[in-house]
Amino acid sequence: MMVWLMPSHVPQLQHAVLTDVGRKRLANEDAVSADIRMGLFVVCDGVGGRPSGEAASQIVSHTLAHALRRRLRGLRRLDEKLLKQLLVDSAVTMNEQMYVHSQAVPALVGMGCTMCAALFDSRAVYYLHAGDSRIYLLRDGRLIPLTRDHTHHQQKFKTQIDTGELVDVGERRLLMEYIGSPEQLNPTVDTMPLQHGDRFLLCSDGVTDPLDDEVLFQLLSIHADPAAATQALIDAANDAGGPDNITAAVIDYEGPRAVTDAARV
Repeated sequence: MMVWLMPSHVPQLQHAVLTDVGRKRLANEDAVSADIRMGLFVVCDGVGGRPSGEAASQIVSHTLAHALRRRLRGLRRLDEKLLKQLLVDSAVTMNEQMYVHSQAVPALVGMGCTMCAALFDSRAVYYLHAGDSRIYLLRDGRLIPLTRDHTHHQQKFKTQIDTGELVDVGERRLLMEYIGSPEQLNPTVDTMPLQHGDRFLLCSDGVTDPLDDEVLFQLLSIHADPAAATQALIDAANDAGGPDNITAAVIDYEGPRAVTDAARV
């Protein structure tokens, strides 16, 4: 599929974004951005439990659009393969730059965040992610996960003081990919054709840890308005204990719209 940089049609989107500190955290390390003109939505979740996680989320959520625009500048058109590569290149560069900057300032060591992003054109969505923030599609009465968490589950042990024995204290979830990693970033990128009536959810693990997919399906199906749906997700996660920061972006696709000459100016 060929994507035109001066398209004759653009996607009609209705959306809402919302973030909340939750019930257990003192600060909000999540961030969300919506670049309506570009059709780009981004959700990030800081890692490490440090103030630098909050900074990382804010930087990445608002920088991806600029990074992508720089790569698109000067191009007249591009195909699906090239656009996917530009998305990956933007994420890889942000990862390298964040790691370098974090090493230069002791207070920023370990700075990083997860990221999930959705870029809409008139007939397809391109989605990119690194970490355990997720993207879902609600279509034809089904909730479809579009991303798989970049995580590794590891049993955690501690030494019992009186016997010296190791005691299993549960499972620890380790991120394998995130922006700010010292390793080469390997984000996942993919695309799919859009259908009129598609609804997308981008969210941090503050939504998906306390709420299972069945609850997500019910809330996204019941609330027709994106703003009502995002608020319902935030409220449900808080009602379930709000163990982490909570962020959701709900985007409804209502088909393509022709671009007028006035809109091109």
